[in-house]
Amino acid sequence: MTKPLTVEGRVNQVGFYSDCVPTLAIMFKKEQVLELGLPQTGRIEVTLVVGERKYAAGIRTTEKMVDFKLCPDLVDEGGAPIRLADVLLAIGLSQRSRFLMAIDSHSITINQG
Repeated sequence: MTKPLTVEGRVNQVGFYSDCVPTLAIMFKKEQVLELGLPQTGRIEVTLVVGERKYAAGIRTTEKMVDFKLCPDLVDEGGAPIRLADVLLAIGLSQRSRFLMAIDSHSITINQG
């Protein structure tokens, strides 16, 4: 297993849900994770770890994009869908927030605080 890389993530608003909560995605530069050899097309399933909680998540990019995007749809450990926006807002991250996270080929970890 590859040692996790520490990269800067940023929160982008990509729309709104019907209840007016912003749809949020996490973006990070492809150049920061080149050595992981992640595919450049399709959805890559990863585990998102926030504090003690884990979520099934996915990241995407295309060959033309300069970023990877952590998609706004998550599934919690009980199998229930949850919005990335709700997870991020609960730990004080919102649109334009920047933070450090650890990434390997299977997981993304956001440390709280």
